[in-house]
Amino acid sequence: MSRNIDYYFSMHSPWAYIGHVPFMAIAHRHDVKVTYKPISLSDVFAETGGLPVTKHHPARLSYRILELHRWRDMRASEILAIRC
Repeated sequence: MSRNIDYYFSMHSPWAYIGHVPFMAIAHRHDVKVTYKPISLSDVFAETGGLPVTKHHPARLSYRILELHRWRDMRASEILAIRC
């Protein structure tokens, strides 16, 4: 039985970029087919009442950058482990 994951992502999201390699490694390890489903975050925000990043409060923007750096560093070490 074939298994499939619908992979919804935004090409403009740094989170999608940071998580892509580990996600694909998991899919490969479990022999799962990935169906790519790119989305427009601006459409999602318009439909759900969310705010684009540029409209967030400066404190939230600062924390977002901090979290992006943390995840980047964590994922970098995971990616090295996957490739070695």
